[in-house]
Amino acid sequence: MNRRASDGGANIHSYLRQMTAGNSQTGSVETLPVRGIAVMSFLNSMYKILNLALP
Repeated sequence: MNRRASDGGANIHSYLRQMTAGNSQTGSVETLPVRGIAVMSFLNSMYKILNLALP
C-alpha cells in the first residue's frame, strides 16, 4: 500500500516537472488555462485512484 502511494507521488512530481518545463519553453499565456485544466483533471484522477486503493 505504501509503495503504491509513493509511486503515485513520484508520478505526480515527474508530471509537474514536465508541465512546468513545457510551460517555460513556450512561455505563452495561452497555455496557462490548458495547463490548469490538465492539472485539475490529473489530480482528480489521482484522488479517485487513491480513494479506491485505500480501504
